[in-house]
Amino acid sequence: MDEQATRTTLERIARTHFHQLRDRKDPLTGQGSDSADFIDTGILAIRAALEEAYTCGWADAEAHHSLQD
Repeated sequence: MDEQATRTTLERIARTHFHQLRDRKDPLTGQGSDSADFIDTGILAIRAALEEAYTCGWADAEAHHSLQD
């Protein structure tokens, strides 16, 4: 996965699991404001986001590996 595809995937994951980030133009860039940059997030949302990111990375690694065979 190239850098832009990775960023797009991470932004999608962030918007999906962290409702505070859904309406931001660039959800993974600091806003220069504590109230915007530090959000209250439940542990289950964090876990789900991490699991999805891990799964995406694993799938990308498998796809890359199978292309090399």
